Amino acid sequence: MDRSSRCLDLFPYFCVQVCAKLVSHGFFGEEGKSAKVPMRSAILGVFALFLQALGYFAISAYVYEHSAVYGSVLFFAILLFIVIGAGHHVKCGFAEYVFLRLGRDKKAHTMMLDLFNSAPITKICYLGYIVFIITLIIAILTGTAALPLWAAIFTILPIFIILFPFKIIGTLHISAMISMLAWMILI
Repeated sequence: MDRSSRCLDLFPYFCVQVCAKLVSHGFFGEEGKSAKVPMRSAILGVFALFLQALGYFAISAYVYEHSAVYGSVLFFAILLFIVIGAGHHVKCGFAEYVFLRLGRDKKAHTMMLDLFNSAPITKICYLGYIVFIITLIIAILTGTAALPLWAAIFTILPIFIILFPFKIIGTLHISAMISMLAWMILI
């Protein structure tokens, strides 16, 4: 047995052990979850948004080389999504923080929902995301983006539509990861 296959055999074992430790310490959100978890999640989500922005801006720049109009729409739409989405992420994390700190009862639940539903303008970030995705699909289908037609299948919207009925938490983020992974491998 060569050295690389031994490392690959150990990898799944290592992942299972790490996940077991995280779950046993309340990291993923069982009943005794710490109020620090949603705030940690909010900050990591904002960090992840800015990392995503690098990929989205690269796509915008690529499309801009072929069409200034489509590239500009992509750039400003994703900028709207990233900037307002960062605030939306923090607001959602704070709403869950309030729920956990106030004892998880009905009153805390009502306060969490009030906080979550306050300032609905933060949800406008999704408008920017939808404009980005639809503009990208149009640019691909019209041949303006100089990408193969099959690339439209691996944009976020079709993947999101497939995953949505499963009601998985973070479906939009999972769709984005699958999309970017497919583009990295196939293009």
